[in-house]
Amino acid sequence: MLARIRTRTTSYVWALTDSPIQFGVFVLALWFTSNGPAAYLTCTSMVFDPMNACTTEIAGFIPVTVNLCHTICHLATGLIGLVAVLRPSWAVDYALLGSVFYLAWGMAGLYGGEHLRHHLGVDVFGSWVHVVEGLLLLAVWIIHRRVARRFSGDLLLQT
Repeated sequence: MLARIRTRTTSYVWALTDSPIQFGVFVLALWFTSNGPAAYLTCTSMVFDPMNACTTEIAGFIPVTVNLCHTICHLATGLIGLVAVLRPSWAVDYALLGSVFYLAWGMAGLYGGEHLRHHLGVDVFGSWVHVVEGLLLLAVWIIHRRVARRFSGDLLLQT
């Protein structure tokens, strides 16, 4: 059993380092996934009152507002990303779709008003963080596209 776990872990590490997009998606997916348990630790009451938003200050000045919706969104997108790194095409799709999701989530928080932010379990600062997370995923996707285009162009020149 330990040999099988070791083999699968090794295969996973090889997969996530197989291409730059897989590694970029892995880093961001790990960040998203870690936000799930971290949010629960800052607001343990969310299990019993899922719409109650809790705000905590990290490092004394960074406001973090979460509720169960916010936590599940981060946890779900993170876990999907951790699976997406297994195949380059999945990672490409995840980077593009994830960027759309996080940009939409951030914009909804910024322009949707206090009532919508309450339901999303986010504040204005957190909405900007979601915009940045979406832009990071978009940057991973754009860099992949530029490198892939350059690489395919080099192959055409060699033949």
